[in-house]
Amino acid sequence: MKQNTAIDFLVTKEHLGIESVHIGDVIIRNKKLYYNLKGTETPIHRIYNRVIFDELLGKKDLKTNFHLTEDVDVEWAGHPNWFFISASTRCHF
Repeated sequence: MKQNTAIDFLVTKEHLGIESVHIGDVIIRNKKLYYNLKGTETPIHRIYNRVIFDELLGKKDLKTNFHLTEDVDVEWAGHPNWFFISASTRCHF
């Protein structure tokens, strides 16, 4: 909730009832992801990916149970404003 985009998470919960989960609270078991909220373990079926990778990489003390690049049984929904580059594309900066 310390991200600049925290309002997005609050509005999503208010209007759609979808919980925001800290990446450090996600549990992986047999390629399935879960989160524990108030003592109830809930499976994660879809992730609305709002990770700001520059911020994530800057958090050296962040402990996670899985890595975003792991093969897990979830559907990923990236933000529509994100741009993806295929692995075969070469960029020169």
